[in-house]
Amino acid sequence: MQNVNVALPFESVRPGACITALMDTPLAKRQEAVDKLLSVASTNGAPIVEVDPQQGDRAIVTYLFRGGAGVENVIIMGAATSWDLELGKLRNIPGSTLWYKSISYPLSFAGSYRIAVNDSLVPFDDEADWAARTRNWKKDPLNAQLMPFIGTDDLSACDLSVIRLQEAPKEEFLLPSRPDSDLTLRRLKSTILHNERKVWLYRPPCAVRLEAAALVIVFDGSSYVSEVPVPQLLDNLILAGKIPPLYAMLLCSIDQKSRNHELPCNVDFVEFLVQEALPFAQREFGATFEANRTAVCGSSYGGLAALFAALKRPDRFGLVLSQSGAFGAASHTINDTLLEREISALPSFSPRVWLDAGVFETTAYQGRVSILEANRRMKQVLETHGALRGYHEFVGHHDYVCWRETFARGMLKLFS
Repeated sequence: MQNVNVALPFESVRPGACITALMDTPLAKRQEAVDKLLSVASTNGAPIVEVDPQQGDRAIVTYLFRGGAGVENVIIMGAATSWDLELGKLRNIPGSTLWYKSISYPLSFAGSYRIAVNDSLVPFDDEADWAARTRNWKKDPLNAQLMPFIGTDDLSACDLSVIRLQEAPKEEFLLPSRPDSDLTLRRLKSTILHNERKVWLYRPPCAVRLEAAALVIVFDGSSYVSEVPVPQLLDNLILAGKIPPLYAMLLCSIDQKSRNHELPCNVDFVEFLVQEALPFAQREFGATFEANRTAVCGSSYGGLAALFAALKRPDRFGLVLSQSGAFGAASHTINDTLLEREISALPSFSPRVWLDAGVFETTAYQGRVSILEANRRMKQVLETHGALRGYHEFVGHHDYVCWRETFARGMLKLFS
């Protein structure tokens, strides 16, 4: 797929039609009109989506929130506003309890968000206590479209509200799981890393037969059972005949600190995978796995870790699924990345790789290459080696809502 260029979400110069109508309502009757609008929204759902009459490839999305006494600010937090405090800041309609914001999006956008009331408004780079700040971030009470979020050390667990516009890719493989597949929780102790972690083991539906064993290793396992329901996706891909039956081992991160140490280009973590995690999977599943049928998968740091593992041990990991891989985290300068340079210098690179990234992942943190730019560069490097199995730019941000769909897309490319 070619690079995608679309304008970032931005505050619409034209409020949604519902807001324009309220503004035209006499002040004495405005609260009554607000109550009617929120009653309709509670039945039909919100945000309210209208195709932009002046830009037919974009929608005006209007977020609504009923405030009350003591409400000083209301912020849409998350990928849906590109984590931009100003973009996410709702406005209060004078003479009413209604807070709103109309934002322009491409019609193919998908994203998640939460609502913060009376946020500190401290710039994110200056925040010292994320856990305290996010404790009161809640799902949108008017939006029934939700995605579970298990939380991290820094972000409180809470269902995320989801916006998925009419031209966003369909999540065709997010059907109910088969009751005869198996998901088991184990623990794996590592002498190499000096720690112990939870591991989810997936066995495919018993109605199918494994002719040649294949294994998918997924990092951030808790999130890939919850936010990206890998067992559910695999069930439906397998039963639809889209991919062969396979096993999956989902390795959970212990905490944010250890994740940030283990995943970004850590040779000890690669040795843990080869010497401890793979033998553990072979014992549990009673199978051996050839490199060309062993995939390593992850998002952000996990995508970086997956490609790094294949770089260091292509004899064990022949397939890579990287979602918004944080290749810029391994930057030495703004002009290149460590993996880009290492793979470019190789005479050949045998693993086959799927890459995806969001067209709104354009922020270059701390002078590093942005995720979108780093993935575009990596795409070119892998194409030179004939190693690129697929590349996709989704219309979204750094977001599990988008990765749910692209995980299935990547599995189809790697295993079909």
